[in-house]
Amino acid sequence: QGDSRAYHENSGALGASARAVAVGDSADRSDARVVEGLVLMRRGRAREAAAAFREAERWRPGAEQPWVFEAQALRSAGDPAAAAAACRRGLAAATTTAQLRALLAELAAAR
Repeated sequence: QGDSRAYHENSGALGASARAVAVGDSADRSDARVVEGLVLMRRGRAREAAAAFREAERWRPGAEQPWVFEAQALRSAGDPAAAAAACRRGLAAATTTAQLRALLAELAAAR
């Protein structure tokens, strides 16, 4: 029963996300794509999640968190090189970068 409830809660989050993308401003659209990506990550769909996080970056390139989430999703998908590339793109765009720098260092140490 817990899995069913979580599935419906996640589906509700995806519905709210779709509405925000349709009518929201840039911040709302970015946040909605982040929520979508997090739901996809929870469902084990890391590549699709990375695409949602990339869309969030497009709406708010200065926000660090979507870049971090994209890199984490790509690492989860087994692509550390793409994860590192996402970190580097985020370092060039985001206004704060502490999490990105830490994640890039982690990825470099794991090589």
